[in-house]
Amino acid sequence: MAAAGTSLLTVMDTSQVIARAHIPQPEAELLKVGDAATIAVPGEDQPVEGKVTVVSPALDPNSTTV
Repeated sequence: MAAAGTSLLTVMDTSQVIARAHIPQPEAELLKVGDAATIAVPGEDQPVEGKVTVVSPALDPNSTTV
């Protein structure tokens, strides 16, 4: 077991990253596959550019997010 505060692994290749986000329903209605996306990464100075590849039709009934 690793001690508290000790890294378990280091991600070396970030050329392809998948991010999942919960989006409020009114905003999710505007999303389309292929739309541009920008993700802020803690510890990084520049945001990561990407694109929307999937918009789930499922609505989370507890948070009303998609």
